[in-house]
Amino acid sequence: SRPSTSPLPEVVANLDYLDIAVGLELWREWGLSELFDGLLPPAGADVAPSAILASLVLHRLVDPGSKLAATEWFGRTALPELLGVTPSQFNNTRLHRVLELLDGVNRDLQAKLPRRYQEKEGTFVSLFLDVTDAVFVGEGPSFARRGRTKEGAFARKIGIVLLCNERGYPLRWEVVPGTAADSKTMLAMIESIAGLSWVGTAPVVCDRAMGATATIASMSRLGLRFLTALTTSEFANYAGER
Repeated sequence: SRPSTSPLPEVVANLDYLDIAVGLELWREWGLSELFDGLLPPAGADVAPSAILASLVLHRLVDPGSKLAATEWFGRTALPELLGVTPSQFNNTRLHRVLELLDGVNRDLQAKLPRRYQEKEGTFVSLFLDVTDAVFVGEGPSFARRGRTKEGAFARKIGIVLLCNERGYPLRWEVVPGTAADSKTMLAMIESIAGLSWVGTAPVVCDRAMGATATIASMSRLGLRFLTALTTSEFANYAGER
């Protein structure tokens, strides 16, 4: 037979697909689009807020960067076809609008997540609580205060309190002023979950910031199981002389 004289197709662009598709399937497996669509008011008739959030999460997973970087990245992936969102619709203005909507349902989201985790994977074995910080080159947000960072430097910073389960799934989070004491912010977080049924008998594991006698007494009164490390200055209160 005679060889074909038809020209070979020209590749116009390569789109990132496989890692995106895996992440999107995981998002859908957890029913997160339905969760957010039920919580968030519409951000426009043409694009569901959940599609924007899914794209931002996938961007964070495979090519983390700024929100502006996300808008540039989106069109180089298969997400426009997978989500039915054009690159022009995934713009900086819409991203900020959806994130503002998300901030407005923060408490409702935190109330729903624990049950969703347990319905899928069962009762929690343990809970982990800690505080980290984020520093700013400029002034930062209203909660930013100048203080010593976890690395020992001085900078304007905020505190981020996070409670998660043994798999690292976020259950509760809170942004606090940068100079807030770790023990007070963590105690407030523990107080907020005392008596909630999803906590069950899972112990709350926290570090030595909670190891002062007064803080231990406060946690004991809440009726929760917990594990912490005693600070060295408190050893004498618990150990007799040898």
